[in-house]
Amino acid sequence: MTAVDKLNGSLKKSFTDALYEVFSENSIVVNGTRDETTFKPMQIISVIGITGDLQGSIFLGCNRDEGIGLGTELFRAQGLAADPAGADSLMRSTMAEFSNQIAGRAIMYLQNHETDCNMTPPTVFTGYSIHSELCQAVLRFTVSIQGAFGEAHLHVEVKNMKKKDKNS
Repeated sequence: MTAVDKLNGSLKKSFTDALYEVFSENSIVVNGTRDETTFKPMQIISVIGITGDLQGSIFLGCNRDEGIGLGTELFRAQGLAADPAGADSLMRSTMAEFSNQIAGRAIMYLQNHETDCNMTPPTVFTGYSIHSELCQAVLRFTVSIQGAFGEAHLHVEVKNMKKKDKNS
C-alpha cells in the first residue's frame, strides 16, 4: 500500500466516522450511508477550509427541503418546536454547525494518524445548483447519509502538503 493510499484510507475513515457520529449524537436517525461517485449540485452547502498537512475543503450539502427537514428533526430531538417562519435560518445554522462538528472531529481522528490540520469557520452558500470543485485536489471522495430528513452529502477534497520523511 502506498503512502497516498494509506492517507486516503485514514482520511475517508476519519470523515465518514465523524459524519455518522455527529448525526447520531444529535439524535438524527441514520438509515444508511453510501459512497457516491460525484458531488452533485445542491441548494445549500456549508464549506470548511482545511489547512496544515492537508489543504482543501469539506462540503456538507443537501437540497433546501432536506436542510429544513434536518434542522426540524434536530429541534424535535431536543424537545423544541421549530418556527416555520425561521426555516431558512434554521437550515443554514444546522448545516454550519454540523459541518463544523464533522470537520473538528475528523481532524482529531487524523491527528491519531500523524496528520496535523486546522480548519476555518464554516461558510454557508444557498442558491440553485451550487457545485464546487478544487482543481488541484489529489484526494477526494463523497459520502451520502440518509435519514427521515432525506439525504445529505459530505464531499472532501484535499491535497497532501505534509513533508515526506526521508526514512519512510
